[in-house]
Amino acid sequence: MIKSKIFTDGFCLETDEIKLRPSKMEDLEAFLSISSPPIWTHMSQDLENPSDWEKFLSQTISDRENQIKQEFAIILKEEDRIIGATSISQISEVDNKVEIGLTWISEKYQGKGINQKVKGILLTFLFEELKINKVEFRTRGDNLKSQRALNKIGATKEGVLRELIFRNGKYIDVVYFGILASEWKNIKRRGAL
Repeated sequence: MIKSKIFTDGFCLETDEIKLRPSKMEDLEAFLSISSPPIWTHMSQDLENPSDWEKFLSQTISDRENQIKQEFAIILKEEDRIIGATSISQISEVDNKVEIGLTWISEKYQGKGINQKVKGILLTFLFEELKINKVEFRTRGDNLKSQRALNKIGATKEGVLRELIFRNGKYIDVVYFGILASEWKNIKRRGAL
């Protein structure tokens, strides 16, 4: 049920301000134009040159075709411009849960509440339309900005997996957060999204 909704042709989510639509190879130039090295400091992958982006988008398309992950371009409708990306992955029909991850916003648009709005669009769809029981989030232990953003939207810190990944010569912790369906109404009522 979850996958049949997320992976349908032409699938997109939108509000008056923001549109989330599947990323595609034709987005390469747009992503390159807004991607800057500081964005990747706390991400699990480096997307700093055209070759990295081509591989990433190619993998994204393959993951979508195999119903593994749905990567979205974040489009600011007022400017008709791609300003970042986000994804739904770790989809478990049995456990009725998904992960929202790999969200990034162009530096020019950071600090404007866009990340919260994007999370709000996804969470509303997942909890209210798909009736998901749990949405999970992961972030690097050294990405305090992401952890603050997750706290701000009402996600609960569930634990730390110590030294889980190895990047740039050092081991890095991964922090897990989650939101349950039973918590969603209160989170939405608080107006954090």
